[in-house]
Amino acid sequence: MRTPSLALCLSLLGCNAVSSGGFDPDASTTGSDAPAGTDTGTRPDANAARDVPTRVDTASPAPGDPATRSTDDVCGRFRAESAPGRSAPGWTPGATACDPGTLSPQTRSAAVQSLNLFRWLAGLGPVGEDATRHDASQACAVMMERNGMLSHTPPNSWMCWSEAGYDAASHGNLLGGRGVTTNAWNAIERWIDDRNDLTRTLGHRRWMLYPTLGDVGYGQTSAFACLYVLGGFRGSRTRPWVAWPNAGPVPAEVIPPSWTFSTQTLGWTEGVSAVRVTRDGAPVAITAVARRAPNYGDDTVSWDVPDVTPGAVYAVEITGIAMGTVRYDVRPVACP
Repeated sequence: MRTPSLALCLSLLGCNAVSSGGFDPDASTTGSDAPAGTDTGTRPDANAARDVPTRVDTASPAPGDPATRSTDDVCGRFRAESAPGRSAPGWTPGATACDPGTLSPQTRSAAVQSLNLFRWLAGLGPVGEDATRHDASQACAVMMERNGMLSHTPPNSWMCWSEAGYDAASHGNLLGGRGVTTNAWNAIERWIDDRNDLTRTLGHRRWMLYPTLGDVGYGQTSAFACLYVLGGFRGSRTRPWVAWPNAGPVPAEVIPPSWTFSTQTLGWTEGVSAVRVTRDGAPVAITAVARRAPNYGDDTVSWDVPDVTPGAVYAVEITGIAMGTVRYDVRPVACP
């Protein structure tokens, strides 16, 4: 028997699957033994506000920088703020197939809390909840559930199609697959992980860790989830760059194979720019160093790192980019 597949999708966002990934806005895939859909990462609206690039001294961490935190601080907050999403109540179907059913405010808030935990780890400020986006995201999740597939542009011939559901699908991260179950925590964690990113954009992660991300909405059924993330960008930048995994202590269980470094203007030049990683001073053989496609959040370079060891120090050095050389240490920690 094959393991049920769980797919993730992000329209101008990004698509990935827990068994596949990468969003093609013109195609949907069923989700029994095949991926439930593909999702690549949503691009921003054409008129979305973008901040003016600012040169910032990166030689020393600023107050609140994740590099300054202790292991106890990180593990304490990780345990406390991931717990609600892991245990949040599930979805109760409605009286009819297209009824949005019941998803408790506790579950929706737990999803946003989980997202804000990752943003805090990365040194970013929190986002808020938008009730209208919650409702649209729930309509989106029910539509995906009833059709058993993912699409950022679902046709109006789909069962349970609605303008609200379409709006959320075209502005959000999607996840789901037949024969699987999901909850608020694993939906958010899988979007951040983005390991099954077929289109190689890492769009889910890049939008969720976008510095000026605004309010979001979350919807969930038994096997599908939608996170409304595009539109309403707000606030100002407090960091010149964002890394995942973050500088400083980071729970080892959420460190993905692909690491990323994002900034407004990367200035990456093939053959000139480079990424180097050491573990406790010894070189690490990283692979797949590449600049990701533009317009999925900030400019991003990624690279793959073999299995990490809690307690080790991974020193990252990025050279040949617009802001000059950037160095930071990633310290995986086991959070019991």
